[in-house]
Amino acid sequence: MRIDQVVFKGTKDGLLVVIPQNQDIERVKKDLDQKLSRPHRFFVGGKAVLDLGDRWVGDGILAELSEIIEHHGLKLIKVVGPFGVKMKEEVEPSTQELAQERQEDRVAAGPLEGAGILRRTVRSGQRVHAPGNLVILGDVNPGAEVLAGGDIIVVGALRGLAHAGLPSNDQAVVVALRLSPTQLRIANVIARSPDGRSRGPNIPEIARIREGTIVIESFFAAGR
Repeated sequence: MRIDQVVFKGTKDGLLVVIPQNQDIERVKKDLDQKLSRPHRFFVGGKAVLDLGDRWVGDGILAELSEIIEHHGLKLIKVVGPFGVKMKEEVEPSTQELAQERQEDRVAAGPLEGAGILRRTVRSGQRVHAPGNLVILGDVNPGAEVLAGGDIIVVGALRGLAHAGLPSNDQAVVVALRLSPTQLRIANVIARSPDGRSRGPNIPEIARIREGTIVIESFFAAGR
């Protein structure tokens, strides 16, 4: 059975374009273009709102999705995503910015380079994924999931599920002011169950792979 990649919903603001959370972005773009190309397009000339949910995409991808929507006669007025709300003028990077982003995509990012920054708490039931490094300026609550292709840095308490280094980057690390995850993974390694250690408030810790096992230590003692 075919699973739709994109969902359209009518709202008072116009056509709501809902992007799925876990599908390949190239398939999403193709499906969006195909659906908007169908005959009897009642929405032509109307307004559109792009809803990314908790999916993190770079400015380049955001601009491509915007271009597809407007190519088919819709006026994109805003984008809703893990970053909050962006109005249309914030979605159109310059040609130079797009070229720079595409160049960065071809180069392996160093620490924090090209990181996705999320300025809010991730709540239970929410899932955030970044293709590179992910920085969260807030807490990750129990029942929430944060995933990244690179490092995960939480400027707050990490109490949900964290998976860094997707799918096989064993050099990735997880850092938090308070590291108490329900589950912790780096690449294909899963951490042991919590050991019941008593931690002081706001003592930054770092988790990394050593000799095939995830170890957690003081961020300062680790020399990073």
